[in-house]
Amino acid sequence: MSFSKNSAMYIKPSIGQKIGDEFYFMEELPFSDSDSETILSKHKEIFKRDDYTCTHCKSVCNHLFKTINNSNTVSYIFVDDNLTPFFSRMIKSRSEGGIRDKNNLETCCEKCMNVKNIEISKKLNEKKILLSVDDKKKLIKRYQLRVSQVFGMEKFQKYGKKENLKFFAKKGTTCVSCSKKAEYIIITCCKAGHNIPRLFTKDMYMLTMDHIIPRYHGGTNSLSNKQPMCSFCNQNKADSLELSYSTNMPKEHGIDSQEPFLACMVGSMYLWPEIPISYNSGQLYG
Repeated sequence: MSFSKNSAMYIKPSIGQKIGDEFYFMEELPFSDSDSETILSKHKEIFKRDDYTCTHCKSVCNHLFKTINNSNTVSYIFVDDNLTPFFSRMIKSRSEGGIRDKNNLETCCEKCMNVKNIEISKKLNEKKILLSVDDKKKLIKRYQLRVSQVFGMEKFQKYGKKENLKFFAKKGTTCVSCSKKAEYIIITCCKAGHNIPRLFTKDMYMLTMDHIIPRYHGGTNSLSNKQPMCSFCNQNKADSLELSYSTNMPKEHGIDSQEPFLACMVGSMYLWPEIPISYNSGQLYG
């Protein structure tokens, strides 16, 4: 493709003039140098494939600039006659599960990219989950955690790769005791100021990792000895192996707390059957 610099709208920028939102002009290079290995740009392969044309507004980048930004990083950018920088943009965004692969990239000028980013932000805001004041108070009271961001479980494909959530990606996101499912991925901020994604049930109990045979009783730390359990059930189970009683299970957890209940282990599944305390536990084992 041949390019012409005779456009009436093109005026060569002066040294230090701002180009786009973040670049400052240093010098203009021959556009033929764009294929040179000395021009390091992660975008140029995509530009060449798309004939150096913005996918949306069809403007053409026909100038190659050497620039510097506020961080004193030198970079080579492609611009059109209006001095608008060009980039390679992800067609399917990361928030939608897209990856930075050449089949998911398109040539896009900065103006069109800003418009598309606004559209994506609007979509994300529409899906934004807001916790009630009571739910936030529960997180502070139970875990001393403050909410940074809240997502639905459709984001688990992304956050399930985080180190502290990899276990749940393998073993599931449902409490094996009360069968409560994780409903939210909440980015929480602890006292140390760290933002960490955690899984929570609808009634704001954190999903935790429980040892089937507790370490206290010689259980191993292997994956086969671990199971997902909400923090309420995990706290009630504690280090127990045998049957244990609980008389303070809250109604909000899905079980009426007016009657005492017996927690029994069936295989590796902890259940809360409606059995009165007076029941002869020996009959469970036949």
